Amino acid sequence: MYGDPVTSTKRGKAFDAVPFVWLTPIGPTVAVVKPPILGLVSLSLSHYRLSADLLRGAFFCGSPTLYATGISDSDGPNRVGALAVITLQDPNAKVGYAEFTGQGLSTIERLISATEGRMSAMGAAVLVAEQSKRAEIATAAEIRNAGGTSLLSGAVSATQAALRAALAICAEWQGATGTIASSSIRISCRNEWMVRR
Repeated sequence: MYGDPVTSTKRGKAFDAVPFVWLTPIGPTVAVVKPPILGLVSLSLSHYRLSADLLRGAFFCGSPTLYATGISDSDGPNRVGALAVITLQDPNAKVGYAEFTGQGLSTIERLISATEGRMSAMGAAVLVAEQSKRAEIATAAEIRNAGGTSLLSGAVSATQAALRAALAICAEWQGATGTIASSSIRISCRNEWMVRR
């Protein structure tokens, strides 16, 4: 039904192992690891939802709604706008526009600001302008960024190890004699995160 089995070969010989290299932020492991930026992704999603709520609220609150009281449906205006005239027979009738004047949207604005602050603290400084960091000295900035830098350094080290292992497989496929240890292959990724001025 599926055809004859196919044996994968490398330079005419059957594979003795699958040429595959695992790569996770913590190194070459098959274990499922928590993504290091999962917290930032969650905050970004929350920020998006809050922004959508704020814009939706601003749209509805920013659109005045015509109202009329004390009149029947037949007495009401059939046209509204800048060139329309509304005349009412009943002296108690009122016509006006209901407009937003409360503080309902300020809660969402405060939540957005708090979320942006948390995103900044988690390493999202590229998304949020940080005015207070201008006066910070380089040493204090290095200490504050040490956690994020070590996370990035770990990911870079894991990537370097995976690339070395992949290059060892490539070298073997190209016919390099003997087994090449991935540690004998030299590869270097940039691992500098702090820029001094």
